[in-house]
Amino acid sequence: MRNLQYEFLDPFMEKELVKEGISKKQVLADFEKINWHKLVIESFSGNQDGNTKKKEADPRNDFWYFNISYSDVKHQKSQLLIVPNFAINDSFLENDLRFSLEYSRPKMVEVPKWKQFFGSADKKLVTDFSTCIREINFIDTRDLLVHFLDGENRILENRITETGPLFLNRFD
Repeated sequence: MRNLQYEFLDPFMEKELVKEGISKKQVLADFEKINWHKLVIESFSGNQDGNTKKKEADPRNDFWYFNISYSDVKHQKSQLLIVPNFAINDSFLENDLRFSLEYSRPKMVEVPKWKQFFGSADKKLVTDFSTCIREINFIDTRDLLVHFLDGENRILENRITETGPLFLNRFD
């Protein structure tokens, strides 16, 4: 059994919440329990207030996230970083909610031919290979989280490829 851990930082927290050694079911329940739409709206409203006095509702963090990770039997870490996108105006609806995801994992990658010519192996293990995607709705984000928690790395990789990666690590 993998040792799951997650960190959650919302725009109004001083410190991130860290939970370790929890079940897949608990991670998913905690992710779904977060009122993402409300947090996005409140962080947008807090940043738009012209009042310079510090209020209790002012966002403390511009970057906030839900990050899930585990290490496999070879102690290689995989993680899924989920970041909500910002609201662009006050009329931000729940259907407008989108996320950016970064999926980091160990992966065998092909080595460029010119390096192979000079004696390099044809493949090498990259321990922190990352793929990032943007503009994912809540349902698709949840589905990708479920695939990650179930260890369905090939399905997760295919879904990210279908969606179209924003950034793909290159090790040339």
